Amino acid sequence: MNALHSFWFKPFLETQGSRSLGGFSAPRYFWYSWVLSFNTIYNRYPKTILVTDKFGRAEVERLGLPYDEIHSDLEELQIRPGFWNAGKFLAYAIQKEPFFHLDIDAFMWNVLPERLLQASVFGQSVEREEKHRIYYRDALKVVRSRIPDLPARWGTLNSEYTNGYALNCGIFGGTNLPLIQEYANEALDFMNAPRYAALWQELASRTALPTGGGMGIVEGCAMVFEQLGIVLRCEEAGITPQVLIEQPLPDDSYPPELGYTHLISVSKRLPLYLNALEARIARDLPNYKQLIDQIYGSQG
Repeated sequence: MNALHSFWFKPFLETQGSRSLGGFSAPRYFWYSWVLSFNTIYNRYPKTILVTDKFGRAEVERLGLPYDEIHSDLEELQIRPGFWNAGKFLAYAIQKEPFFHLDIDAFMWNVLPERLLQASVFGQSVEREEKHRIYYRDALKVVRSRIPDLPARWGTLNSEYTNGYALNCGIFGGTNLPLIQEYANEALDFMNAPRYAALWQELASRTALPTGGGMGIVEGCAMVFEQLGIVLRCEEAGITPQVLIEQPLPDDSYPPELGYTHLISVSKRLPLYLNALEARIARDLPNYKQLIDQIYGSQG
């Protein structure tokens, strides 16, 4: 199974709010995270692949990260930047061999267990509690009320989304390429088909979802397409997605024996985590840290 990174820089460069700087408080932390994430997967799998755009390719080559393959397919994406995860979908869709995708703010310190390397589809963890559901509920209502040609599987969730669950995709992949590609291409169609252009233009002008923690409506729909869409597609195919984290700890942290870390949401702006990130790269990859500081240190 190949290891895959992807990053579409249009949201990074153009979007204000939670998606600007990839969610980090300064560029150097974004690149600390990227380099450390890369280091956890490089040389552990048959190939380490990056799918990005021209800007991303230039920056990665500037840093000298030795991916086995770098593809600039995301340069062709003509999708509004509110759909921050569109690059991930295109990266999934063009893979020709089994793969797992690791977000650049996630770190797989251990080699993936064999049960996941052989899984049809797998993700990071299940999100089914109310504290998770609130981030999907309003966006799901928008998707189901405003997209008339949704496949029937989207109707299996009740109106208040008190049934079903989402799959956190901080790490995501599998061996069932046809299913993954169908899921990815469907999401890209929702985001980019001309028949929806007026809808997304209208929704982009609204500020935020009522229960989305300040998340914009388009951003919320993007999360629904990603983390609910894969579960519904798997259920239709009679597949239960496997997960890396089968039992999160009570505080939603991850059992340390898994060797996995994912910096989510506001953690990417909190000094506690940023200081730990900086200390880790200083210890493990001092030459990369020095180069990042030289290039990006003056940017905050």
